[in-house]
Amino acid sequence: MENTKAVILSIAAFISLAIIIMVIQFLSRKLKNKSHEDGKIKLSFGIWFSTFFLSASLIMARTIVVFGEAVDNVYKITPDRGLFESFKKGSLFIGLSILWLLIWYIAVNRLSYLVMGKRKPANEIDIDNYTFFIVRGILLIGFTICLLPAFDIILREFIPSVQIPFYH
Repeated sequence: MENTKAVILSIAAFISLAIIIMVIQFLSRKLKNKSHEDGKIKLSFGIWFSTFFLSASLIMARTIVVFGEAVDNVYKITPDRGLFESFKKGSLFIGLSILWLLIWYIAVNRLSYLVMGKRKPANEIDIDNYTFFIVRGILLIGFTICLLPAFDIILREFIPSVQIPFYH
């Protein structure tokens, strides 16, 4: 059981990080053209990518911990279909974590107007304004860390529960 769980969690972590990188590539499609200068990646793009990936990794770390508990419960409830049920729960958890990340990414982008005014990220990358992306990244990481307990509660609602017999 422990070997199976370790393999399932490793595969889930690998897939979730790959999906995060694909989401980052999708969100940076407008910034990508301006992110290179003389064959080097601009510092502002590197900071944006790093802070976004760090925030996503914090969310995925919590997701994998809760998913490990879900795998334990799945194998206790249905040991014969454990692998398929674990795959379903893993897909659900990874999807919820990507959705959670995107919700707070959009919220931080809107709230950053309060701090820095209305600026377009494409223009800021073009002039290599790395302090803009440091502030935005720290806002995203701060929101992520503060809202991890709420996300943990949401994830735990989807863990299958084991029925405990009650004897009196």
